[in-house]
Amino acid sequence: LTRIPALGRNAQLWIGTEKPDENVVITRPRPQTIFLRAISHSIDTDKLSGAERLMVSAMDELDRASLHPLVTGQKKLNTPYPVQYGTASSRIFLHVLNEYEADTQSVIKGFKTILDNLLAKHSTRLLQLRVDEIEVKARISYQVDGKVHVQPIRLVASSTSGEWLKTDAYLEYPDPVTGVTKQFRSLEEAEAGV
Repeated sequence: LTRIPALGRNAQLWIGTEKPDENVVITRPRPQTIFLRAISHSIDTDKLSGAERLMVSAMDELDRASLHPLVTGQKKLNTPYPVQYGTASSRIFLHVLNEYEADTQSVIKGFKTILDNLLAKHSTRLLQLRVDEIEVKARISYQVDGKVHVQPIRLVASSTSGEWLKTDAYLEYPDPVTGVTKQFRSLEEAEAGV
């Protein structure tokens, strides 16, 4: 994993290759992946215009990263094994920091609708950038019996199941002390009461 420069001050770009396994001899070139991690303080990301602005800036970062010498092969990574240059796939992780005041189901359904619209509108560019996964992490604030609760959610569009950028939503259950997520629960399970 090697960090490469990013344009935005709230973004980080990383280029990664498959980790070598000393027990297995692999002579094929290892593929590369570009990882974009970004945060947003915007309050309009629950609207199509704000979400589109975030997605376009993420794709701009990936466009710039795909021209980096470590990705194109003009500059070689210092590895003892062959690397497949010029065909890097991409993954986007966006962390929205502000809290949305609404019920969990409506926010997740709204985000899934927005994400589906953005995938349809920008599908050509996403395919060109070889985006395999998009994750958006956000928090929902709601009241129950006068007490304020915060529910972290994760919205994922992933190609790992075989379908291109299939959207799914998860509720996160973090450790109350460390804040590290201990458990994920899909929205469909939550709706079914599983």
